[in-house]
Amino acid sequence: MWKVAHVTPLHKKGPKELCNNYRPISLLSCVGKLLERCVHKRVYNYLQYNNIITQSQSGFIPGDSTVNQLLCIYNDLCTSFDRGITTQAVYLDISKAFDRVWHKGLLSKLEAVGIRGNLLNWFCDYLSSRMQATVIKGDKSDLKEVPAGVPQGSVLGPLLFLIYINDIVNNIRSVIKLFADDTSLSLALNNPDLRAEILNYDLEKISTWAKKWKVKFNQEKTELLNFTRGIQPNQQLVFDSTLLNNTTHHKHLGVVLQNNCRWDEHIRSISNKTNMLISCLRSYKYKISRMALETMYKSFIMPHFDYADIIWDNCTETQSNMLENLHLEAIRIIIGGVRGTSHQKLYEESGFCTLKERRRRHKLLMFKKMQLGLCPQYIIDLLPPLVSARNPYHRRRPLEREVPSCKTELLRKSFILSTTTDWNSLPVSVQQTTSLSVFKRLLCSSDNNVPAYYYIGDRIAQINHCRLRLQMSNLNNDLFTRHLRIDPKCPCGHPQETAEHYLLHCTRYHTIRATTIFTLPTDQIDIRTLLHGDPNLQNRENEHIFLSVHDFINQSKRL
Repeated sequence: MWKVAHVTPLHKKGPKELCNNYRPISLLSCVGKLLERCVHKRVYNYLQYNNIITQSQSGFIPGDSTVNQLLCIYNDLCTSFDRGITTQAVYLDISKAFDRVWHKGLLSKLEAVGIRGNLLNWFCDYLSSRMQATVIKGDKSDLKEVPAGVPQGSVLGPLLFLIYINDIVNNIRSVIKLFADDTSLSLALNNPDLRAEILNYDLEKISTWAKKWKVKFNQEKTELLNFTRGIQPNQQLVFDSTLLNNTTHHKHLGVVLQNNCRWDEHIRSISNKTNMLISCLRSYKYKISRMALETMYKSFIMPHFDYADIIWDNCTETQSNMLENLHLEAIRIIIGGVRGTSHQKLYEESGFCTLKERRRRHKLLMFKKMQLGLCPQYIIDLLPPLVSARNPYHRRRPLEREVPSCKTELLRKSFILSTTTDWNSLPVSVQQTTSLSVFKRLLCSSDNNVPAYYYIGDRIAQINHCRLRLQMSNLNNDLFTRHLRIDPKCPCGHPQETAEHYLLHCTRYHTIRATTIFTLPTDQIDIRTLLHGDPNLQNRENEHIFLSVHDFINQSKRL
């Protein structure tokens, strides 16, 4: 029973009538996974203790991630660019990697790394006689045997795949990086003939390895990028008897790398994705609560802005502003603001900070992780040396780090150099914190916390109340300030129809005011409290004030 998988097809892209456009998701027995977890713990600890898993592998390694590997790759590219050295990189992709693992080959590799006896017999039984059936809307197909591959959706599957692909790095002369089945080769060298010779040698090695272990690489997804400031290399690179064509950009681990180390394509990709999602968010602007809209934004849109942002933070000011405008548009939708509102007011009202500031904080958090040893060693090795290590008399700022010298703006704005500068500007007390959570709290200490009572009440009243706070409502004085009306006069004759006049003094709403706002305790009736609440009052009391204002707004029908 533990060997039977129920496969659910999940649509990826393209026409839904084509089976190739679906990703199979395997559901296995939960009880079986508990046993797998016990075996996984022992095997993984054994592999780690004996340093069997190659240091080039970042996939499914606790504490490692795609961002770590991309950070290392891009830092090497920027450093080579700064020194005027050409880098050639080949990005390989294994076709249906997890589904085509050869069982006999995997068992032989398990034995080679030291797994023998009863445990090897257990793995032999674990891989054999596995069955699967497709389940769609409660209907189940006939069971079919799975003759190859590691079990999808299992606990042990990823670890078994790492063991299977582990020796692909053997005798490789260029820099090889692995993230599960995503493989990249790169070599920074100004001798074009020697560089091509080494890369062709490594590609031939990988091709031979693939044939021996029945692994098929996807030729369509194999791409070559030449990172250079000079003339593009014309030496030919061949993989599996196929000539590699040079391309200008390639999406690797979710980030679009360009041959000039710029971010035009990646920022365009983020912009297209988030623009579409923000349009969906906009359709719910008047239908669901502010809290729900904020949760949707943080869950489905913000991750696109945040992913690997410590790497591409050296994008141009124009590109940064393009993303910032999308962020501001989402904030306007969430709080119910209108165009023309001061950006500073939008950030204060919403409690969000700018994307640029978010990236700065993410970079400093990563830098702190490196300092505390919470990253893989290849990332910690990127840390610049302490100034005090070179100058023993430098004791005023003991954690200050040397800023490496550079020639190009590209390297100067990249992660290591820019973050070192930001790190050195932090107060010593912040630098010396030993807790990552405390460090993060100190970085965010200047943020404006949105009171809970801003989220209560009817959505339309919420929006109108917010616009009164922002001085962007439909009151005549607000329209006059925005050059949408020729005078700020109130219909009652008062020279200015301000929020204070509307809520507290306008004679047209005296009766409504008597049953809503004037029912509040007299010491709470001032315009500041009606619009922003009173931090000295309890949350329940502020909610009562806000709901009274909402009742007044709804009954007056002025906004």
